Amino acid sequence: MDKAGPISLQTLRRRVVEVLKARGIDAADIEARELICFRFDCDAHELIVKSAELVDEVSQAQVEALVARRLSGEPLDHIMGFREFYGRRFQISKHILSPRADTEIVVETGLKRIADIGEPRILDLGVGSGAILITLLAEHIRATGIGVDLSQAALDMAQKNAQGLEVSDRSHFMKSDWFSKLSRDQKFDLIISNPPYISDEEMEGLSTEVSQFDPDLALRGGMDGLAAYRVIISEAPEYMKPGGWVVLEIGYQQARPVSDMMTFAGFSQVEVLKDLGGNDRVVCGRI
Repeated sequence: MDKAGPISLQTLRRRVVEVLKARGIDAADIEARELICFRFDCDAHELIVKSAELVDEVSQAQVEALVARRLSGEPLDHIMGFREFYGRRFQISKHILSPRADTEIVVETGLKRIADIGEPRILDLGVGSGAILITLLAEHIRATGIGVDLSQAALDMAQKNAQGLEVSDRSHFMKSDWFSKLSRDQKFDLIISNPPYISDEEMEGLSTEVSQFDPDLALRGGMDGLAAYRVIISEAPEYMKPGGWVVLEIGYQQARPVSDMMTFAGFSQVEVLKDLGGNDRVVCGRI
C-alpha cells in the first residue's frame, strides 16, 4: 500500500479492502475492518466514529504487515489470536483448531438435549480450544464437564479460555486418547465431540489456510474419515447415564455411515441435523 504521510482511518480501511479484493480474499471489507480494529483495539462502531482520525506512517506499516500475513494465507483468526464463537471470544493458536461457525449447531443441539437436566455432566472429546464445552457450561450454569485431548497445547488453551470465561470451577481438562484415561465409573448425560473427520484423500485437497495452519491431529480422520467415530460410538455407552445423549459433528457426506454406526451400537432417536448452509452437520442419538 502506498504511504505518503498521515492518512485518515477511513482511507486506510479503503486501501486494505482494495488490496484484499485484488488478491481474491472473500469478504474483503469485513476482513479489512477486523484487521484494523485489531491493530487499533477498537470495535466496528468505534471505527466508524474515528474514521476521520489520522494514522501515521508507523501505524500504516503495522497494518500493512498484518495484511501481508493475511495474503500469505494465514487465517484472520490466527493473526489476531482469537475467534468469536457463540457470542464469546476464544483464544487460539497455531496448535489448535479454530472453532468454526458451523460448530455452533453442535452446541445448540447439545444444549437442547440437556435443557431439562438439573445438573448435567458433559464430556467433550477432543476439546481443542474448549469452545464447545465452555459454551455449554456458560449457557447451562449448573452443568459441569470434562474435556479431553491428546494435545497438551490444546488443553492449556482450553484451561485458559475456561478461566477467562469464568467456568474453570465447573470444568476439568485431561490428556487422554478418547476414553483411555477415563474411569468407567464416570457417567455423563452428554458426550459431545467435533472429531477429526477428513479422509486421507481429502487431506490432499485442503486449502492452504487449513492444511498449513490447522493441526493435522484435529483434521485427519483416517483412510475414510470415520476412524474417530468408530471409537467414540462403540465406547461411549459405557460412560453414559441411562437416557444420555451423544452429539457429534460430521462432514457433509458422513450422515449415513455415522447414523448407521449409532443404530448398530444400540442408540435410539438417531437424528441428523443441518447447518445454516443446508449441509448435514450433526448426528445425535440416545442410549
